[in-house]
Amino acid sequence: MPQHTPHARIISEAARSALGPLGMTQWGRTRMWVDDQQWRLGLVEFEADGLTRGCCLMVGVMWLWSSRDEFRFDLGRRLERFVSFRNKSQFEREAQRLAHRAAEAIVEQRAKYSSVVNALMATTDAVSRSTDIGALFDAAVAAGLCGQVEMAAQLFAKAAEAPQHTSRDRALAADAPLLAKDLADAAVFRLAVEHRVIESRRQLRLPPLNLSLAFTNSEDAPVG
Repeated sequence: MPQHTPHARIISEAARSALGPLGMTQWGRTRMWVDDQQWRLGLVEFEADGLTRGCCLMVGVMWLWSSRDEFRFDLGRRLERFVSFRNKSQFEREAQRLAHRAAEAIVEQRAKYSSVVNALMATTDAVSRSTDIGALFDAAVAAGLCGQVEMAAQLFAKAAEAPQHTSRDRALAADAPLLAKDLADAAVFRLAVEHRVIESRRQLRLPPLNLSLAFTNSEDAPVG
């Protein structure tokens, strides 16, 4: 939702100062900032809390291999509790503090998820704590890209059979067996995942991506 209030402008200015130098962009006039890493996004949100003036800080990652038309924290956490707006000078200091904390977290996140090997470790850890269909699907894709065919096949099978509560759940459940069929050929599987990344980018209105560059940041992964 666009933000026009004075405290929202303070947040935007602080974020622009801290996140802009990292190459991050504000999504429209929202409180969401995007770190575009080709096949994944780093997300920073200065979350509102109903009608209360102020914000808290959420930082996380979004995998782009499952088509979608909205931003979503696939992995993430709230780094700072809600900070209320009391007066302009007080909130300017707090907004700057939160923005710099967000910048530090994004730099750490870039290193943490620098390859699909890292993504596999993160997504399988998520699966160990959740049976959510999205977590299963993400781990299956990462495993497939890392050449872990048997693991990927098992995870895709679980994703296809997992409870479906939303339209996204149904879409992932339907897509899982399609990707599972491509696991036998690493190049075909990689191409299928890259097409899904490109489609997600299109739906999210992100800049077009050269197909051959989709996994440049993961060249150290044992794909195939």
